[in-house]
Amino acid sequence: MLSSSAQLGYRHSPRHDIGVSESSFGACLRYTSDSWTYVDGCLSNSRKQTDLTDTTLQTQTVTLGHLFDSAFASHEVSVALSRQSKEGVDQNLIRLNARNLIGAIGAIDVGLTLGEKVEGSLRQTSGVDFGYGAIVFGRPTRLSLGYTEETGGSFFGQDRSDQVLVTQLSRNVSQNIRVFVNYEDRQSNRSAFSRESWGFGFEYLGFRW
Repeated sequence: MLSSSAQLGYRHSPRHDIGVSESSFGACLRYTSDSWTYVDGCLSNSRKQTDLTDTTLQTQTVTLGHLFDSAFASHEVSVALSRQSKEGVDQNLIRLNARNLIGAIGAIDVGLTLGEKVEGSLRQTSGVDFGYGAIVFGRPTRLSLGYTEETGGSFFGQDRSDQVLVTQLSRNVSQNIRVFVNYEDRQSNRSAFSRESWGFGFEYLGFRW
């Protein structure tokens, strides 16, 4: 299956009169095997613009995965190798992921990400995430929690590192529309970058045919 996705977004801070626009496009080749072991490939390009900056990120990812059953659940384990290019500087990452579908309990997934440090560029060097999804009152609902560490940056000649905690709750309100609320807490060793923020929005999941 060849799948593609596109996203557009805009955020504005009335307090600081700052606008942020974001766009992304991705394409993936999935389900390349009729066995329980598969190899997927994805390409994506994203852009983030503010009044002062314009950043583009390109990502290429290859994922090796395997599906199997146990006595109590269905499982999927995978390892993904990615190369990201940001402002002309490349970074390699590896991600380990496990998804588990456990009968009436729901779907549970955990992931671990490690990335190489890039001096002079703030990049994710480690991260862990957890997600739980289930049918709640007749609709798919998901809660996720992620923690990442970003290092390698600099600010006026001083090293910068950030720790980011993100929580999101989402729910499908129809076949094609998902609403969400998220919270982000960013703590930086350079206090100018520490902040807390809430987000609300919806996603249109596209046509089905």
